[in-house]
Amino acid sequence: MKCLICQKRNAVKIEPYGWLPCDKCRTKQRKIAKPNQTIEVTTNKIKDDRKKYGDDILQPFRDGEISKEYIKKYPDKVKTMIKEGNITTQEVKTAKNIWSDLKYYKE
Repeated sequence: MKCLICQKRNAVKIEPYGWLPCDKCRTKQRKIAKPNQTIEVTTNKIKDDRKKYGDDILQPFRDGEISKEYIKKYPDKVKTMIKEGNITTQEVKTAKNIWSDLKYYKE
């Protein structure tokens, strides 16, 4: 079978994947630069709503660590969590901003 891209050289058959382009075409494809950042296609309304309602979806924990943003936004809920024994006051004191890497809720 001929290469599906160049139609000159023989294609390569790899059993779980089936027929792939020839080695030369696959090498060319690997050299193509890929975008550094993911491109998000969305409307301005969605972007505005993310900024407006971003705090409404704020979660108290990320990877088992308490969020300082959550503590500032919902102090009453945090007090209840302390009373129930879900977290300690020491954890609240040492909390960090853990959701700050999600830029699209801030910009």
